[in-house]
Amino acid sequence: MPHIFDMETVRPATDEKGKYCLLTSSWESVTEPGLYFIGASMRVNDPDAASGFVHGFRCNIQALGNIIAERHHGMALKPMFECKVPMEEPANALTSLAEFIVQYVSASMPLFELFSYFGSTVTFEESDEESVVRACVWPAFPREYNYERWGNEQNRIEIVFQYGFSQYGNGKLPTHYFTLPADHFDTSKSAYIHPVFHVFRGGVEVDSLHMQESLIGRWDLDDYVDAETNVDQYRNVAFNACSCALGLEERRSTLPVNDEHVGKCYPLMSEEEVAEALRVQPTLALLMRAQL
Repeated sequence: MPHIFDMETVRPATDEKGKYCLLTSSWESVTEPGLYFIGASMRVNDPDAASGFVHGFRCNIQALGNIIAERHHGMALKPMFECKVPMEEPANALTSLAEFIVQYVSASMPLFELFSYFGSTVTFEESDEESVVRACVWPAFPREYNYERWGNEQNRIEIVFQYGFSQYGNGKLPTHYFTLPADHFDTSKSAYIHPVFHVFRGGVEVDSLHMQESLIGRWDLDDYVDAETNVDQYRNVAFNACSCALGLEERRSTLPVNDEHVGKCYPLMSEEEVAEALRVQPTLALLMRAQL
């Protein structure tokens, strides 16, 4: 690709094969300031997700448009959502923030298509009012760009879509072994794509909270709803992440069922029942060994 330029005046650095131009986190040539790349050339920064395809181009170019508008045309980036969190009584504000986040991750094309590569940052900044924090949810950008821009924010969350196959054994189990529900008591065991909240407190990552994988790829709706269902389970994950970032103690249940139904919905199996389950579904044994 570099041969299309006048090499006497424009010499973008390339990879060892000379095929792709080396780019910054904002898709700008590392050696030619002001020279940006769109389309398939963006793939150099994203080897795993959808940057090599049209649906990835669309997300990358939208993000680059926001960067150029701000950097070269004075159009300041605005948060998608913001609210004031009174630290003396934060619950209502954090509930509203969590509700927005759930709606957002359920319909976000960039986070879903560019899993592990793109992320959205939630910042918690001091406001002009005493004991009040300003919470902002920012649009999705490459994670490296997020770190460069918001990495100095002491208390923040980065929302990323990730797979969880690596949580099992050495991470090399074939995907067709994962045909059963995730471990409801350990949401990090969700194998398929799902939102993950990386929580930073005092500039250090202190926790990561996972929404459980969803059969329909939505977290504003439940796969199944009955009398036992905890319809707030996904909102509670977002709430707990925000509470953690602010150093608050309140946590809410993230189990798929309400607390009073845990014993009924998760009865302990006898040895005979375990043996029968393994006979019917032999791959259960592989997952069991992988978790030990």
